[in-house]
Amino acid sequence: MARPYFAELNNHVTYWAAARKPRSATITALTGAGQTTLAAPVSAGATSIQTVVTAAIGQRVIVVDGTKTEERIVSNVTGAGPFTLTVPGMKFDHSSGVTVSLQPTGVNLRIQRSATLTNIPRLSAKGQIGVWTPG
Repeated sequence: MARPYFAELNNHVTYWAAARKPRSATITALTGAGQTTLAAPVSAGATSIQTVVTAAIGQRVIVVDGTKTEERIVSNVTGAGPFTLTVPGMKFDHSSGVTVSLQPTGVNLRIQRSATLTNIPRLSAKGQIGVWTPG
């Protein structure tokens, strides 16, 4: 997986308009973003992680652990706290208490000087339109 991209306010990204026409955009608001920690240690190869705060199915989570930082997409959530997030196999071991960044489920974008577009999802498959991707 590519180097994790942290969506933040004022980041410049690309918005894919109709006919796959790329346009420069700036993130003006985040929806569903947050931060939590690992509630239990994680071993390399594990396909689930336990967190203090939950995430949504389809949400990107980034385990922020120095040089062992890795990004995954949540495919299932169970539990009432701690929460078990099902993710693709982890590459590294991580200790309990490590920060987990909950990436936004949508963003508001300002396209050049035109009006703001609201709650735009991140690109998840080739050929999508009406989505954003790191610039």
